[in-house]
Amino acid sequence: MGAKLELLREMAEQREYQALQQACADSLLLGDDSAVMILLMLAYANTGESDRALSLLNVFHQEVDLACLSPSERLDLGSLCSALALYEDAESLFDALLEQSFCLGAVLGTVWAKKGYCRLIQGDELGAERAFLCALDCPSRPLEVVINLCIMHLARCSDTTLAELSVASSIETVQQYLTYAEQDHIMASDGQSVECFSSEYRLGLRDQLDSIRLECWVRQGALAFAESWLKETLEDAPRYLHGVVCYAQYLVDDDRAAVAEAVLLQALKKYPNSESLYQEQAQWGRENGQNVSLHPVVNKVLSARVRARFSDAFVRSRHVVSSHSDCPPEISGFCPVFILGLPFSGVSLLEEGLLATGQVGSLGVSSAIPLLIEGINLKQRDLGTLRAYPDNLDVLTAEQIRHFALGIQSVYQAKQSKYHFILDKNPDNIHHVGLIKWLFPQAKFISMSRNSHEWLASKQVEQWLNHLGVASAQDKAEWLGVQFAGYKALLSHWQRLFPDDILQVSFHQLTQTPAETLQTVGDFVDIGQTDDACLADYYESVRSVRSVRSVSSARLSEQKKPSRRGKANSITALLVAFNQAAMTKQTMTKQTIAKQTIAKQTAAEASDMVTLPKAGMLSEAYRLYAAGGDAQGRLESYRDAEYQCKVLLHHLPDFAPAQYLLGELYLVNGLLELGIAAIEKAIALAPWKSRRWGRNLAQAYQRLSVQKETL
Repeated sequence: MGAKLELLREMAEQREYQALQQACADSLLLGDDSAVMILLMLAYANTGESDRALSLLNVFHQEVDLACLSPSERLDLGSLCSALALYEDAESLFDALLEQSFCLGAVLGTVWAKKGYCRLIQGDELGAERAFLCALDCPSRPLEVVINLCIMHLARCSDTTLAELSVASSIETVQQYLTYAEQDHIMASDGQSVECFSSEYRLGLRDQLDSIRLECWVRQGALAFAESWLKETLEDAPRYLHGVVCYAQYLVDDDRAAVAEAVLLQALKKYPNSESLYQEQAQWGRENGQNVSLHPVVNKVLSARVRARFSDAFVRSRHVVSSHSDCPPEISGFCPVFILGLPFSGVSLLEEGLLATGQVGSLGVSSAIPLLIEGINLKQRDLGTLRAYPDNLDVLTAEQIRHFALGIQSVYQAKQSKYHFILDKNPDNIHHVGLIKWLFPQAKFISMSRNSHEWLASKQVEQWLNHLGVASAQDKAEWLGVQFAGYKALLSHWQRLFPDDILQVSFHQLTQTPAETLQTVGDFVDIGQTDDACLADYYESVRSVRSVRSVSSARLSEQKKPSRRGKANSITALLVAFNQAAMTKQTMTKQTIAKQTIAKQTAAEASDMVTLPKAGMLSEAYRLYAAGGDAQGRLESYRDAEYQCKVLLHHLPDFAPAQYLLGELYLVNGLLELGIAAIEKAIALAPWKSRRWGRNLAQAYQRLSVQKETL
């Protein structure tokens, strides 16, 4: 029976529970055996027949003296109790075994691991961690223990009360555990090599480790490492697709939905028939559009760098023009219209008016431009540089800009194919006016504004601030001051560069004179004469807004309180009550913000923006490096490529891709020590490229060793 029992336990270890169930049932036909009965119950518990397993366990307790069971049988019984969620019973069995740890041998780590799992399920994280660490001290370190420890530490990182240093320490600990997991001697929870498991279970463990690794990188902001690692798995379709989906999910959780969508779209180029990628892309795309309005509109640092990037000199050198006659013929008839503005400043009200004309289609809050930007950033990280938008725009060639423009045009027109004029009201586009004008010289922008005190009294703004976690009056004042100053600075910058293509419209104008305002907007966009008959319903809704505001203002000016009579059914009473509270907030906000904050807030400036002398220099250097021809022709190409690299490094000394290519050029010219030094520096600047670049470095060291031996 001994050999047969070992075979049954091996099935349990490999999680082959269906086969175990049948084998145990066949064995019990030949005679009763407590060890086999426990394994049969374990199989039932793990194949959806928990009630049957529990019923058999009750009978087993009545007929069998547990003290007579062997350590292996008690371990199996503890596993059964754990599978049936009888964690206290399971832990009692494991504790009894640990008291005899001297006789447990290779399964000691397994017992500690199972005890730790029971502690974890019962909510005792510290007890679970102590048990898991004891398991790791055993000769066989169970892989599931490493995974559980990683998950516990990552869960702690989500605790908003933890200090930044504690979060960093937790992530560092997880990475140490991942290093353990990569060692050949890490074992499974049964004390056996992971190779003893079924392929399905091994793949499950691998996927869990991959997911943990990707989550660590996202939490650290080390996206380049994650993307480089994913690229290494590109040809292993199941692993790559699982990794991409996990990575996208973690990016969305980290408020990087546009990056997630860019990663998914890149993966779809390799695996265009992957249904899971399409589902994830659709989901994250929707969430990106839904949540963008909840985020801050103006990023202080990004605003400064955008204004520095789109300087007069850059606009001239890269031909970022506002002349429609310079527009490429493929997009000359495409007329995108972008509505800009802080949230709740009347952007949607204007959008409704333009849609009511019947001549304009809207994409709502489109992620097309942010998605393009993240695609550019993704490509730069793949090359080996962390230069991000807007700094990296100086590498784009006119052909690339044309390609991007056609891509976005096709996206817009696919969603609103029957309209000549298409609206995009993503508030983030205030940062991207320069790029949009580069893509579409004929693009038009409408900036919506609202009286600051009226805006601040809005209930929606209050909810927005609460969502962002801005609590105190002073914090709100400072935060809103930054938003106002940043938006104003960006708008002024764009108006100076593109004065004929930006129209300012106030919420007051739109609500007081909707017909005249819409006609002005229509003339600006060039949609022609608006039909008042089509706009009748829209004008009525605007009049309702205006009526409510005027009634509320009149009541407030008379300092009258709403009557209690008919309060539940009185819309006017509710409006007055709300506006009284709003007026109180408005008065307080006036004093706090107008005097202390908004007037003092100024937009930050960036003084370290570097602009490369021309676009496409790295691509040209690689083209020259790969050029064919005779020996003399190749030598000249290498010389020109080396010159391009050195020009790049003159402007950007830490530009790793140029540093690496320079090293390769030294190597092909026989300058091995210079080449090795250059590649080592490139890897130090872009460590996520170490696997790819390191292969060539290893070959260079071999060549250098041979060269020295021959001297």
